[in-house]
Amino acid sequence: MSDVQIAVVLMVKNEEKRIEVSLDSVKNEVDGIILFDTGSTDNTVNVVKKYAKKNNLHLHLIEGVFEDFSTSRNKMLEYSNSFLYDYLILFDCNDELKIEKASILTLKELLENEKKSDNPDAFLIHQKWYIGPGYNLDYYNIKIIKPNLGFKYKGSVHEYIETPEGTNVKKLENVIIFQDRAADNDGKTFARWEKDLVLLQKDLKKNPNDGRTQYYLAQTLDGLGRKEEAFEFYKLRANNASGFYEERFLSMMNCGNIVSDQFEKITWYLKAFEINNRAEPLVEIAKIYRIQNQFYLSYIFAKPACDLTYPSECLLNVNKRCYSHDRWHELSIVCYYLQKYKEGKEACQKALDSGFDEKLNNNNMDFYLKLEKLTSKCVEKKKVEFLNHKNT
Repeated sequence: MSDVQIAVVLMVKNEEKRIEVSLDSVKNEVDGIILFDTGSTDNTVNVVKKYAKKNNLHLHLIEGVFEDFSTSRNKMLEYSNSFLYDYLILFDCNDELKIEKASILTLKELLENEKKSDNPDAFLIHQKWYIGPGYNLDYYNIKIIKPNLGFKYKGSVHEYIETPEGTNVKKLENVIIFQDRAADNDGKTFARWEKDLVLLQKDLKKNPNDGRTQYYLAQTLDGLGRKEEAFEFYKLRANNASGFYEERFLSMMNCGNIVSDQFEKITWYLKAFEINNRAEPLVEIAKIYRIQNQFYLSYIFAKPACDLTYPSECLLNVNKRCYSHDRWHELSIVCYYLQKYKEGKEACQKALDSGFDEKLNNNNMDFYLKLEKLTSKCVEKKKVEFLNHKNT
């Protein structure tokens, strides 16, 4: 048994339909629930009270009104500092805690091990949002902290934890906080985005050059399906050299994803690669040239994409599938057409090893195996012809 004491901390309003999804995912990992209810008119508070009693969890309840995200969350943190927990896990309703299969430890055990080693003050946790086909978010965020160290939220919307000077922050591997936004049947996600849009537009009027506001305004418009407007703000953020460089990189990638002209796409992807030497833009360019049957050009971009190491230092939307599968898949296809069969077969095997698109990659491997067999027969035939000629 671990001696580490953990509380899950949530700020909620009218979440009776989804709150138990979140609590179910942490009930065996936490000792208490700290709940800031900002004016629920449904049965949220009673649901949590019954849940805490049923699962033998301490419940600490504060009730108030919502002001803005950072102000309200900071009130929640201040209240949370009153209790004797070792760690606070900062949850939104609909978050689900998942421990990856690579780990045989519980969250408590992982945190206890960290406490015994370099004893970090906070942890960057891998967050994944599934919003629907073709629109997902994948990033790292500070979601576990020690109380009473001065951690504060900043930003009226898309708020983030500002780390006090001297605090030790570490990535905690094998832990994921997941949200299935596609399961939002009552439209709360889109309602939230509509509210976010109003707040972000107000923030941008106050500070038109703030890169973070530009980026999240683009993201919000993108999530709402307003692609043309999103493009303008992605472009604005891409051309703004201040602030977090990964936001610029992703803005350039999204510009490339939105525009339809192939030359413009390639231009945006190249700009993204200049900002951050990641595989994703190279793979997108390789796809464009491969579809155009420009196989040498496709190879020029697919090959270096496969040579790059995984960018473990990056926090925002690293496409793991791109690194484990997509870059190898592209290389395996173009190598076949360029008669680089050995390299292509090796790339195809790496694509297969990823576990993605098994049927397609097995079909591609069949081509390579048949070709290998045919080549072997041809070589054997040439040897026989040579020996027969030599003996005559």
